[in-house]
Amino acid sequence: LLFPFLMFFVKKNWKLSLLSTGIFQVALYAFYTARPQTFSQTIPFATDQQQYPWFFTWIFYFVLGMCLPFLYKKMGSTLVSFGTLVLAVGGLYWTVTAGLYGIEHGFDPIIALRFTRIPVLLYTGATIVWLTWIVREVRELPRVVKAVGDRSYWIYLAHTMALRVFFLIF
Repeated sequence: LLFPFLMFFVKKNWKLSLLSTGIFQVALYAFYTARPQTFSQTIPFATDQQQYPWFFTWIFYFVLGMCLPFLYKKMGSTLVSFGTLVLAVGGLYWTVTAGLYGIEHGFDPIIALRFTRIPVLLYTGATIVWLTWIVREVRELPRVVKAVGDRSYWIYLAHTMALRVFFLIF
C-alpha cells in the first residue's frame, strides 16, 4: 500500500528519500531499543516479534531497494565503490563486535544482531549496494551459487538454530 506513495518521493528526490528513511530508522532504533534491555521490554515494539510486522521497521531497506537503480549510476566511480566496500567491511566489524559485546553481557543473540540495529543497518545497506553493483554484469551464476540459491529457504529456516548452537558452544 505504501509503495506508490514512497515511489513518488523516491522519483522526486531519491537521495533525500534514502537519507530521511535512514535517519527515521536510526531514530526508531534509538527510541525503542537503545535502552537498557529491561526497559526496552516494557515498551511497545521492543521485541522482534512486536517490531517485524510493522512497515516502519523495514522502511529503510524498502526504500534502499527502490533507490538501487540510482545508486548503480553513482557506483561507476572507483571512489564511491571503494567507499561503499569500506562501509560494508566497517559495518560488518561493528556488527560483529557490538553483537559479541551484547551477547557477552547477557543479551539474547536475536536482539544483539537484529536488523534494526544501527551497525547492522550500515553493514547490510552498504553490502546490498556493493554486491548488487558487483553482480550486475553476471549473466550466468556459478553452480555453487545456484545450488545455495535453490536451497536458500531451508538455509534461512535453519540459520537461527545453527547460530544458537554456535553461541551455546562458544
